[in-house]
Amino acid sequence: AWLPLALNLFTAVCASFVLVQLARSVALLRYEMVSADPFRQGKPVSAHLPMRAAWMPPLLAVLVCGLQLTFWENATSATGEMISLLCFAYAIRCLLEFRVTENQSWLSRCACVYAAGMADHWMLVGYFPVLVATILWIKGLGPFLELRFLLRMMFWGLVGLSLYLLLPTLLGFSGEHQLD
Repeated sequence: AWLPLALNLFTAVCASFVLVQLARSVALLRYEMVSADPFRQGKPVSAHLPMRAAWMPPLLAVLVCGLQLTFWENATSATGEMISLLCFAYAIRCLLEFRVTENQSWLSRCACVYAAGMADHWMLVGYFPVLVATILWIKGLGPFLELRFLLRMMFWGLVGLSLYLLLPTLLGFSGEHQLD
């Protein structure tokens, strides 16, 4: 009797993490402000909004997403859509974090989580060419084609895709070998 309630609570927690990932992703977006002012020539242009206004875009994004009816429906019922959305939102955040910090571990996390999401939902399989094109755009063609980088990304992708083997492994250990 407690299982549906626990699944609904888990889905609600996943939905709140999706909103957190969305807020962080919007905060990481660079607001490229091209200065046409001749007095600002030679001065660095800020890549982020000033502190007074920095909280408004993430809050607006969270409100727009969080108050949608379909988001609420999927956040309060254990349909499994929130797990896929959480993987997708975290992969986008990892790409944006890499764009800002250029730390390779963010791309490794992106590959692992995105591949785990591919094991959960077919939609992410269709978006895989977009992910590869985005990584190519952010990293550039030269560093993208390095063997070490490609092997690292393939390794973390295979770690994420290993979730495909989870259910057959659990079935093998359970002792029931009938697939009805």
